[in-house]
Amino acid sequence: MAKQCDLPGQLDLWEKGMAAGSAAVISTLVANPLELVKTRMQAALHPTSAASTSLRFTALTLSTTSGRTANAWRMGSGLVASSSTLPSPAYRSALDGLLRIARHEGPGVLWRGTDLSLLVAVPMVAMYFPLYDSLLQRFQAADIGASPFLAGAVARTAIALVIQPLELFRVRVQTGTSTPPNASYFKQLAQIFRQIHSEGQGKGIMKVRGLWRGMGVTLAKDVPFAAGYWALMEPLRARLLPEENSVLRSQVFLANASAGFAAAAVSACVTTPLDVAKTHVQTAPNPVGMVQSLREISARGGVRALFTGAGPRSMRAGCAYAILMSSYEAFKSMELRAHLHPQQAQF
Repeated sequence: MAKQCDLPGQLDLWEKGMAAGSAAVISTLVANPLELVKTRMQAALHPTSAASTSLRFTALTLSTTSGRTANAWRMGSGLVASSSTLPSPAYRSALDGLLRIARHEGPGVLWRGTDLSLLVAVPMVAMYFPLYDSLLQRFQAADIGASPFLAGAVARTAIALVIQPLELFRVRVQTGTSTPPNASYFKQLAQIFRQIHSEGQGKGIMKVRGLWRGMGVTLAKDVPFAAGYWALMEPLRARLLPEENSVLRSQVFLANASAGFAAAAVSACVTTPLDVAKTHVQTAPNPVGMVQSLREISARGGVRALFTGAGPRSMRAGCAYAILMSSYEAFKSMELRAHLHPQQAQF
């Protein structure tokens, strides 16, 4: 059984949710640049998608909105730069993508969509981590084998069904398939909703089913990742924590950060083909399935194409979960100390 870093049962789900949400804010701010690079690399794999086309002009439109008009196109004068002068969206690596975006579009672009990412990440993590904790305790109490694996899979399945519409919005905004980047997010989200409605099948409200477009591939990607992550993370954390009863906060922090990074990086790398297919499904001009997406991508670029963005995805997941786990346990400890010593929590 994995070692616990706090006293089980001392915090309710709301308090754990607050701790998880706070951790999500920190991890999202740090990891958003890598998420942007990964999404662009994967969206560019589909040559007929709006995302692939828009990425060829992303540098121009974004530099225009940031005031860097010296190297941008000037629509008013009718001058349009050749696409050959633009940086290719197919970045060679995570570092190459970060440097090229910062150089050609401005450093601020790396955090494009951060507010939308927060809109997705905060409620997702706030529900996901406490639900996992609760399920893990129940499965361990019932002496169910592979409890972390099973708890992670069940928790991620439940949360994916709730968060999928927000995740779809985030992907389309970051890949530029909605409206020009200088438009407000409200206008972009409204345009995306109209696109989804026009793409949908059926009549009336049934067309809104498009908000869950890619749900199957999302589950096929996220559930194995979550199950693999927790199955690796729990034993790694238990091994890294000292055996003695008195454990320093720094030791708990390092154990959670190290185990979280390693488990997330490995799980993210292994499940990259499914993540590529998910981005393909959500940005393709016409609805496609996961199997069809995998076949199309593999036919165009082979196995290597299926692992497009594996570097930034692994780094992003590793950094995010290192921050999430260490911050989550730290915030839980703060909440627990406030319960046990309320007089010390007052200033």
